[in-house]
Amino acid sequence: MNPKTNRITWDRLRGLLKDNGARPEDLDRFDEVRARRRFFQEIGRGGAAFALLGLGAGSEVAMRGLFGRGLIPEAWAQEADQPAKVAGREAMTVHNTRPVNGEFAPHLLDDDITPAQYFFVRNNGVVPDEIMNKQVKDWSLSIDGEVQTPLQLSLQQLKEMPSVSMPLLIECGGNGRALFEPSVRGNPWGRGAVACGEWKGVRLRDVLEQAGLKDSAVYTGHYGADVAL
Repeated sequence: MNPKTNRITWDRLRGLLKDNGARPEDLDRFDEVRARRRFFQEIGRGGAAFALLGLGAGSEVAMRGLFGRGLIPEAWAQEADQPAKVAGREAMTVHNTRPVNGEFAPHLLDDDITPAQYFFVRNNGVVPDEIMNKQVKDWSLSIDGEVQTPLQLSLQQLKEMPSVSMPLLIECGGNGRALFEPSVRGNPWGRGAVACGEWKGVRLRDVLEQAGLKDSAVYTGHYGADVAL
């Protein structure tokens, strides 16, 4: 505990949870959140903060003792004092920074086509370095497996193929999760994890027809350069 700031360390908090009966799986979730440096813009009293994590036995007792005396974990205090921001999307409510996950207030989503700067961000992994650095000239799409003619298509080749545009709505399956009673584990999405964009691209059907599907083909699998954390 830090007497100068009236804050408690992560390790001490974990020990209190364990001493008060937290299950091994609850402690694993605590460690996961700690490792990812989850951001809490609103840290409540009592058991509210740990309700966001979905932790079970031990959290209520430990949190009543800590929050009831005005104590909060030191790392949480530092993060709450400085809410996370993403460059170019300062209006976004950030739920994670690695990987980035965040949403915008519902009143910014009134347009029939959601402006790109207000599109929610949902990632399971970090953006690959080659994309971040705009080094895509050597990028290619591989189509292999149950096809007659395996293909390797460059970005330029894809751009030269016939394309279509259409408005399509996309929504995170956890949209509204912060409103659930009882609370559940996961990013605390409000109502902003939904957007309608105008999408343009090559039909998957056209690419597969070019490769020639075998009769044994059953489903498609999609693999990217991003690595899940």
